[in-house]
Amino acid sequence: MSFVVQKIVLAGDDPEGALLMADARLIAMLCRLSALHGARQGRWRVEWLAGSTGAFFDDFTDLETACATVRHRLTRNLGTANAA
Repeated sequence: MSFVVQKIVLAGDDPEGALLMADARLIAMLCRLSALHGARQGRWRVEWLAGSTGAFFDDFTDLETACATVRHRLTRNLGTANAA
């Protein structure tokens, strides 16, 4: 599976964002938290995750760690789906 991160500009309070794609399919949208988030400023949060019905509450120190966590979750879920 090939992963690509595309940085983007978002409208709103947290203008720095990124799209994570796997094999040219969008799997996650992340944003970098602004000063409005106090001590969490500069951390990355997963705002949307494909196939997720619940919120993704964790935030991460950097974009690489956030994307690695999403990739791990995706590949773990694919492994579970393939085993069924």
